[in-house]
Amino acid sequence: MTAPSPDPTAGPDTFQRLLAGVEPDAAVFRAALASAEPATRRYVLLFSPRSGSTWLAFLLEQTGVLGRPFEYIHPDHVAGHARAAGTTDPAGLLAVLLRQRKTPNGVFGIKTLAADIVRFGEAPFFAEFGGNTEFFCL
Repeated sequence: MTAPSPDPTAGPDTFQRLLAGVEPDAAVFRAALASAEPATRRYVLLFSPRSGSTWLAFLLEQTGVLGRPFEYIHPDHVAGHARAAGTTDPAGLLAVLLRQRKTPNGVFGIKTLAADIVRFGEAPFFAEFGGNTEFFCL
């Protein structure tokens, strides 16, 4: 019998705990939202380790027109992105990323693990990446 998988929303690296040292900055957040329109085309690369996702993300970014897929909500990166966005609100962070991390032709890509979506918050994630978002499972 195998041990159950850990619950990513209950551990020491929940989204709010990951952002414990980040102070929201309303002026930075407002400026980021005003900086551009959000991406009009979106995709999510759902990956597992050793799936070739890093190589694929690199190739997509190098085109200059297929987004800049990065692990924006990964525990190692999310605090830096939240600090740069001026917000600790998950929906607010996505709103800023969709404006600042798109390619000039309006494409936004994100690379993520399913556990990172759960940790980040499924509701804000799928509220933003529902409907017209393309999902690619590696």
